[in-house]
Amino acid sequence: MTLRSQILRLFAQEDLNFLLTNRIPRRLATQFVGWFSKIEQPLVRDLSIALWGFFSDLDLSEAKKTHFRSMHDCFIRELKDGKRPIDPGAKVLVSPCDAIIGACGTVADTTLHQIKGFAYTLDDLMCDRDLVEQHRNGRYVTLRLTSSMYHRFHAPHDCRVEQVTYISGDTWKRQSDRATTRREIVLQKRTRHSQNDAQRHR
Repeated sequence: MTLRSQILRLFAQEDLNFLLTNRIPRRLATQFVGWFSKIEQPLVRDLSIALWGFFSDLDLSEAKKTHFRSMHDCFIRELKDGKRPIDPGAKVLVSPCDAIIGACGTVADTTLHQIKGFAYTLDDLMCDRDLVEQHRNGRYVTLRLTSSMYHRFHAPHDCRVEQVTYISGDTWKRQSDRATTRREIVLQKRTRHSQNDAQRHR
């Protein structure tokens, strides 16, 4: 067993994960990482990206450029042309981002069932009664990004964004591996084939 695999195995332990994610001043930690990631000092940049790659499956072979000013510059990297071919079908909605599908299916009235029996409601996610009614018994997909993935978002269809609503909040990891999420962006858009629909990003 390599040193890397031993360290990753240590951090994969649920109790340690719970402690690190729920018992630190996460707002301050987030602000610090945001500030630190934008430092454009070569040594800081190189060490940061190296550590990031050590703890994740970071793959930069698809990146449009190979030199980055900072870790943040690497985080928001563009892809080489043609790396994400888009299905042009008029009835196709493509994923707006690189992600792992956590769950998908039909909304049960206003409930979106997730893994391990956990669920969200449209009321909790959209905070708008009109949107809730529009999407009652509709379809959904939950997309989860990992830190190493391509982090730019794109329109999932030939559409026009009519409204963007930001819902602030937080995400807490539980020891049961469930998460309560209250930070979202709801995009309301109009396509040629639908009156109106909304898309949620977390």
